[in-house]
Amino acid sequence: MSAWGGKPYRFNPDFDALGPRPFLPSGEIIKHRGGALILRCPECNAMQFIATEIQGENEAPTITTPIKCACVRCDCEFRIRSGKAIPV
Repeated sequence: MSAWGGKPYRFNPDFDALGPRPFLPSGEIIKHRGGALILRCPECNAMQFIATEIQGENEAPTITTPIKCACVRCDCEFRIRSGKAIPV
């Protein structure tokens, strides 16, 4: 299930934990109250927890730090630039 070029990523400031809504939709980024960003991999849809900062506007965020998927199946590495997943 690949989301490359699919639904763009957007930052949702309304949530700061997964508790109120345990299923994080594909393409949505939230910032946990502990500081980590939570998002899904564009290749396998596995949840990622990244200790980095988000830049830009909520509808088209940028994460300049490379994100390596924690899933052992896809081994994907990507960045988010202007709301789009870019392979590294």
